[in-house]
Amino acid sequence: MAVPSTLQWRSSSLSSALFSELELKRPLLFFDLETTGIDPVTSRIVQIALLQVLEDGSSREWDSLINPGIPIPPETTNIHGISDGMVAHAPRFSEIAPLLAAVFQDSDLAGYNSTRFDVPMILEEFARAHIRLDFSQHALLDAHLIFTQKEPRTLTAAYRYYCHAELLDAHSALADTHASAEVLMAQLKHYPDLPTSVKELSHYCNNGQRILDFSNRLSYNDKGEVVFNFGKYKGQVVREVFRQNDSYYSWMMQADFSSQVKEVIAQIYKELHQD
Repeated sequence: MAVPSTLQWRSSSLSSALFSELELKRPLLFFDLETTGIDPVTSRIVQIALLQVLEDGSSREWDSLINPGIPIPPETTNIHGISDGMVAHAPRFSEIAPLLAAVFQDSDLAGYNSTRFDVPMILEEFARAHIRLDFSQHALLDAHLIFTQKEPRTLTAAYRYYCHAELLDAHSALADTHASAEVLMAQLKHYPDLPTSVKELSHYCNNGQRILDFSNRLSYNDKGEVVFNFGKYKGQVVREVFRQNDSYYSWMMQADFSSQVKEVIAQIYKELHQD
């Protein structure tokens, strides 16, 4: 795929009336990224989509696959459906970064969970392309942040929504316990597709993931091996790290990790030295 010399914008199907409530002083750029992972430092973009709303309310859009230059993990492909083969001939981010930088620099920015994910991610990609963008003077609109502020995910809000009543004595342990039970039962009635088996419902609540460590410092990979979820060894198999760096185990046992984490790594370390 040839590297484009300009962004090939398309007219958006969205009506200008949709944006009539916004007071625009300059273009507003909605954007979304699909990536190889969730860490802006180690992950790379594999797809980017832009929707730019101009001051007159008209809008245009552009999207492209991006060759990340690194393998896309299978578990990530399972989420967004983008494989290594699909991006093999797509442009690298660095190749189109100058074109994108001009659009981002001249627009205010918007998205869903963009402030916490998409903005940090794309700033890292621009930095790797030796382009420094400063968004300190940009408006940053995030529909997710508005959602969480207008529809708070507290027990009181859930009780009001599902049980159609006000929660009295909120933050009293017993009242909150009763409310939690009532909300859960109301959810089973509200969503008939929810499983009623406790085991199946637990599977649903945890997205099918096996919980190894509630502080989320450790997890399982797709082979069932325990891996690190933090630090310089993030994503690497604990057993192999300890095999190569015995002192890392000693540091973890002395550091401020949960007793659950220490119990798991102690068992792994013990098994490693029994081999």
